[in-house]
Amino acid sequence: MESTVIQNPYLPLYEYIPDGEPHVFGNRLYLYGSHDRFGGEKFCMNHYVCYSADIHDLTAWK
Repeated sequence: MESTVIQNPYLPLYEYIPDGEPHVFGNRLYLYGSHDRFGGEKFCMNHYVCYSADIHDLTAWK
C-alpha cells in the first residue's frame, strides 16, 4: 500500500494549525488558529498564531 503525504499548501511546513479561521480586513486575508504541537498529547499546546497575505497574492504569507 502506497503512503500519501499531505503538505500545507501555503504556510511553512513546520506549522500545524488544524482549525484555521480566515478573515478578510481591507485587502488582506488573515488566518488565525490554535497552534498545535506535532505529536503533542493534547491540543493547543502552543500559543495562537496569525498569518496574513494580500488578497491579490496568496503566495506571500507573513
